[in-house]
Amino acid sequence: MAVTAQPRGPPPFPFPGSLPPHGFPGSPPRFPGGVGGPPGFPGPCPPAANAGPEAANKAMIRDFYRIAFDQKNVIGAADKYIAKDLIEHNPSGDDGIDGFKKDMTFLTQNSPGQVMDIRRVSADGDLVYVHGKTSWFGQDVAFVDIYRIKNGKIAEHWDVIQNWPTNATNPHPMF
Repeated sequence: MAVTAQPRGPPPFPFPGSLPPHGFPGSPPRFPGGVGGPPGFPGPCPPAANAGPEAANKAMIRDFYRIAFDQKNVIGAADKYIAKDLIEHNPSGDDGIDGFKKDMTFLTQNSPGQVMDIRRVSADGDLVYVHGKTSWFGQDVAFVDIYRIKNGKIAEHWDVIQNWPTNATNPHPMF
């Protein structure tokens, strides 16, 4: 019996049964468990002893997101990381730790199944920048959060939020 070779080429894209690549609508978070890592991942590693305050601030913010959003414990994250006199620059948000707890509890309760998909964390001095995507009230959004860290707490917060476009005018992914 003769075997006839079948022409082979690259598999179709997307691969049958696969999810879209990162950065496209419907794509999975970088880690299925959210910001902290794969499911069962214990959380971020502490920064090296000689890494400096920027590394420690980035690790703190990653842990803040892990507690607040992966573990769905906004109150615990606030108690651990938000300064009592937080300055909130989002015009829809309230100042102080109590305002943060109220605002974030409302947002998370009204966005069931929300996953914070963090793509970048950067620091410059006492500022930490987080770039990611999530869904608020069922609307997919890209965001940048900026935090000022003082004495190991989030003392100030700014954010920029952009709705995920349904029809982009250029081929560049948002991430």
